Amino acid sequence: MARGQKTGGRDKGTPNKVTKLLRELVTGLTEDLYEDVLRDVTKLTPKERVDVWVKLLEYGLPKLQRVENKIDLSSLSNEDVDKLVDKILAPNGDN
Repeated sequence: MARGQKTGGRDKGTPNKVTKLLRELVTGLTEDLYEDVLRDVTKLTPKERVDVWVKLLEYGLPKLQRVENKIDLSSLSNEDVDKLVDKILAPNGDN
């Protein structure tokens, strides 16, 4: 077998048959039970509804990763740093 090269099995990107079938079953079940689930959710307390909503959002929206920006100001002159600080502290639209 060649190291690092695919020599058999599914083509890259081809979904697994079991995964595809499971997704189809879950989608069908979700569609079939939608009205029941909606009715059940309306019976929950506001806090419980928010908890359900937050849990469901995880499946519809990807979680964002924390982004950290590091700026090296050592190459700027004192005048350039002052201008940058003034621009950051200025109200919107003022330069």
